Amino acid sequence: MGTSVQVTPLCGVYSENPLCYMLSIDGFHFLMDCGWNDLCDQNLLHPLSSSAGVTSIIDAVLLSHPDIMHLGALPYAMKHLGLSAPVYATEPVYRLGLLTMYDHYISRRQVSDFDLFSLDDIDFAFQNVTRLTYSQNYHLSDKGEGIVIAPHVAGHLLGGTVWKITKDGEDVVYAVDFNHRKERHLNGTVLESFVRPAVLITDAYNALNNQLYKRQRDLEFLEALLKVLRGNGNVLLPVDTAGRVLELILILEQFWSQQHLTFPIFFLTNVSTSTIDYVKSFLEWMNDSIAKSFEHTRDNAFLLKHVNLIINKSELEKVPDVPKVVLASMASLEIGFSHDIFVEWATDTRNAILFTERGQFGTLARMLQVDPPPKAVKVTISKRVPLGGDELIAYEEEQERLKKEAALEVSLNKEELKDANAGDPMVIDAASSLVSSDASVSRFFGYGDIFIDGFVPPETSVAPMFPCFENSADWDDYGEVINPDDYIIKEEDMDGTAGQGLGSDLDGKFDEGSAHLLLDTSPSKVVSNELTVQVKCSLVYMDFEGRSDGRSVKSIIAHVAPLKLVLIHGSAEATEHLKEHCSKHVCPHVYAPQIEETIDVTSDLCAYKVQLSERLMSNILFKKLGDYEISWIDAEVGRVNDTLTLVPLTSATPIHKSVLVGDLKLADFKQFLASKGIQVEFSGGALRCGEYVTVRKVGDSTQKGGTGAQHVLIEALSTVLFLWRGEASPNYGDALAKSILFFEGQRSGRLPPDQTIAWRSDSALTDGSQANVNLRGGYYDAGDNVKFGFPMAFTTTMLSWSVMEYGKRMGPQVGPAREAIRWAADYLLEEVAGLPARLYVGVGDPNADHRCWERPEDMDTPRTVYWVSPTAPGSDVAGETAAALAAAALVFRSVDRSYSVRLLSAAEKVMEFAVKYEGKYSDSLGAAVCPFYCSYSGFKDELLWGAAWLLKATNNVSYLTYLNSLAADDRVDIFSWDNKFAGARVLLSRKALVNNEKAYDSFRLQAENFFCTIFPNNPSSSTVYTPGGLMFKLSSANLQYVTSISFLLTTYAKYMASSSHRFKCGDLSMSSSTLRSLAKRQVDYILGLNPLNMSYMVGYGSLFPKRIHHRGSSLPSKASHPNPIGCQEGFQYFDSSDPNPNLLTGAIVGGPGQDDSFSDNRNDYDHSEPATYINAPLVGCLAYFAKSNGSA
Repeated sequence: MGTSVQVTPLCGVYSENPLCYMLSIDGFHFLMDCGWNDLCDQNLLHPLSSSAGVTSIIDAVLLSHPDIMHLGALPYAMKHLGLSAPVYATEPVYRLGLLTMYDHYISRRQVSDFDLFSLDDIDFAFQNVTRLTYSQNYHLSDKGEGIVIAPHVAGHLLGGTVWKITKDGEDVVYAVDFNHRKERHLNGTVLESFVRPAVLITDAYNALNNQLYKRQRDLEFLEALLKVLRGNGNVLLPVDTAGRVLELILILEQFWSQQHLTFPIFFLTNVSTSTIDYVKSFLEWMNDSIAKSFEHTRDNAFLLKHVNLIINKSELEKVPDVPKVVLASMASLEIGFSHDIFVEWATDTRNAILFTERGQFGTLARMLQVDPPPKAVKVTISKRVPLGGDELIAYEEEQERLKKEAALEVSLNKEELKDANAGDPMVIDAASSLVSSDASVSRFFGYGDIFIDGFVPPETSVAPMFPCFENSADWDDYGEVINPDDYIIKEEDMDGTAGQGLGSDLDGKFDEGSAHLLLDTSPSKVVSNELTVQVKCSLVYMDFEGRSDGRSVKSIIAHVAPLKLVLIHGSAEATEHLKEHCSKHVCPHVYAPQIEETIDVTSDLCAYKVQLSERLMSNILFKKLGDYEISWIDAEVGRVNDTLTLVPLTSATPIHKSVLVGDLKLADFKQFLASKGIQVEFSGGALRCGEYVTVRKVGDSTQKGGTGAQHVLIEALSTVLFLWRGEASPNYGDALAKSILFFEGQRSGRLPPDQTIAWRSDSALTDGSQANVNLRGGYYDAGDNVKFGFPMAFTTTMLSWSVMEYGKRMGPQVGPAREAIRWAADYLLEEVAGLPARLYVGVGDPNADHRCWERPEDMDTPRTVYWVSPTAPGSDVAGETAAALAAAALVFRSVDRSYSVRLLSAAEKVMEFAVKYEGKYSDSLGAAVCPFYCSYSGFKDELLWGAAWLLKATNNVSYLTYLNSLAADDRVDIFSWDNKFAGARVLLSRKALVNNEKAYDSFRLQAENFFCTIFPNNPSSSTVYTPGGLMFKLSSANLQYVTSISFLLTTYAKYMASSSHRFKCGDLSMSSSTLRSLAKRQVDYILGLNPLNMSYMVGYGSLFPKRIHHRGSSLPSKASHPNPIGCQEGFQYFDSSDPNPNLLTGAIVGGPGQDDSFSDNRNDYDHSEPATYINAPLVGCLAYFAKSNGSA
């Protein structure tokens, strides 16, 4: 039979109440989370109470997230309910959870005589938490022998955990509040990497909710903030202590920096400074981008420039009366600073309360989130005030009375003890001897148990005769042996609540100001008033909870495909909905238990425990392997005394394949690779295999819970052999034709009669009409229906450069390539027609578009026209447009002279505009382009880029003078639609390498510095490579950087070859063939020579992405579905797991992750969305390798 598994919900099923569940595995009882709510409702804990017998049998507690809903009841349960089991959590859950509890307790004490638990209780609950790292396998012992627990990335909150519990090869996965999306500070969950666990326990919290795109949500959030602030109002964001508030802080920091905003932002909790201090040290727990940025630039994302940390409301009151944003705890508005600020700000129509998460049931926040919201609410205002006047006198009199009563009781006890001991003169007077004359000495030095040994005096005597304390301490070579227990301040010696455990486990980082009230022992009382607040401010809710939405949850559960599924934590409606869905589409065994209902989800797998027979053991030959002896066993199952037993085979023993056991050494690995003809050598403690593959040993097979070095080296072996196995080169000619054909699928406007991609039809025929201009045509940038001028211009430039450099190698494809350029250039000419007054830079409301999933032929979203002007400049988009028109003019110079002249004239006009009116277009247009295509690199690179292309097109030396005046010496390791420095320098280097013009040597040196950042194993290298050898720059649409940089590699190699030029990166000598080899490896990877054998070009090869994030491709064509498909109606196709019905031939998607994995998931736009600027640079690379028959 399989491992015995039972689940018993204690709280949080068929509701959104806190999370707490008992999971029993072969008699070992886990408590999965121990949550509470901000109301501290003790009724919720009834199933957990000791009277129910639960806490007494709990063997271990596993915490998943550092917030009240997941761990809020832990101190109470340990103090009052008898919970004493060890606790396991990740380091951030432990640290941030502790801060959360401190903040909660202090907030309570400020407004009530809260006594359900104390700071000491919080410290006690957390002091024995065992902290684990992600993917660490922790082997339980004693009763838990054979059980392995491992935390994995959940997303949602920092340190958030998906728990995997393994017993006898069966996995039980506990995954609540996970988020598959990568965020600014967190990676997405790894839940999808688990396949076919025996049991999956997950929540239905978001089963009925579908979310906006992240970019759209962020824009609406920032727009809502600015609307209030610019209207002279304040914005309150009720937040948690140390959870989702971190994502909000980064959003605000980024936007304030981009927009140069000066409105003050405050983060107000009792522990705000401690929170950020700890978060700064948790970078390794955050997303890859943050860790990478810190590694290369030492730039810590949480070194805040715009968000001010304060721990007292009085600090906020000192701020001048200007519009401001305040993030204050608690999110429920029940207690904390947010409660008080709400009362003050709610009555002003200029202000706003912006909720970023659903309020807990029964709280003020939840009440305000109903639709329509209440016009007035009753609230209780409480505060602690010092006693004074008659109250203080009465208090002091009462304290004096109590002291006298205590003294009298001690005196009476003493007299009774004397009477009892009167007959024995040698009996010690314990009552008096235990009272220290110096209470502080007794408290701090632990001598409260010292008594005076001596004769008992007569009653008339005032002190014992000859008092003596005999010091019987042990001594060693270094002096008296100290007993640490003597110096511990015992609980019974503590004076009231002053300093109770205050921050004892936070290494002194606890906010001192927050504890002022607690350390103040002066008499005080809590004063409460109930009042009615007229809610006149605006109330806004936006989902920043960081959980996967309903569509994604269903998709992930289907991908994980558990044998049995248990649904918890969600409203009754959401739970039943997800249960019904999963029963139909995932697995037949779906459970949704009620509170205290125990369900048996024991696996149906046939796994059995067996013993080894003596007859079998006597024939086994062991071999020594380090500290162990191992052997291979061949046996069959029998029964001995009704016990399943392995006995020797009755038939012949089969021959076995070799297996790797033990710790493989790099030296052995080197010898093996050398025997296969692979050039290999040691370098810097690593094994360097050829030019581009380096193997390092990162584990040890003897480490408990580790993956083992042999596993790492086996993966390395497969990678190295894959890279050296010498498959036949891809069919570059076929790939070239398809890469150009892709642009037909992105066309906007009236399509020509010779359109090859037949499932597309005319679209956006009225574009520009809002501004009384003709802006039909051009390309949709990616999988949406918006025309962004910035990336479209870059696409045009790169297509033109490809034809200029490699047109003669394209053969019959040069015609379609020119047509692709003309389609874009015609549109760009219309964009510049309004100069000098306007340069049009986009059509289509991106925010409205991203809320819909509809064909371009059907779209009914606003086709808003966007432009830059002298008063709202955009040097970046203007410079790129000038580059595109100049490059296109060079392409058509020999085939359509008049068209070329027209293009060049327009290029010069728009470049003049770019230089004359400097500024970033994203500063001028804001949410219309950010965060979609923000100008992150500024505009200097586009000015350099545009001038370089105009210099090439006109040979006008004034452009060279201008180039030198820019002093653009920025060091970069990337080339993309946003950052053109590297491309401009390579383009200008041609004159230095081909024409030997010394005036361009500075650009050549900068270009070579860029290439040194791309190649590994040199001091300047800053580029990461996947195990399969792919450059990895950023997780979102990484292939855009791969194709762009590969183009620069082949082009610069071409320039180098003309003069046999070489350059050095550290000790590495770079030749033209070195650059071409790396470019070829990248192109080959894209076309299928990778660990997955998958082509990332749609329609090329036998295995390619079939569920790309693209509206037109994923929806039925007009021919097959003539009726319009509405904005929301299209999401049924978006949610479908079926392949796209229309093949977008030649499209290059965003590409695999850093581990070479690819999920082919339409919802994962970071990896599955194609874009014109990914394809354009690849056209040139493919043309080169097609003509050279794959030779590097």
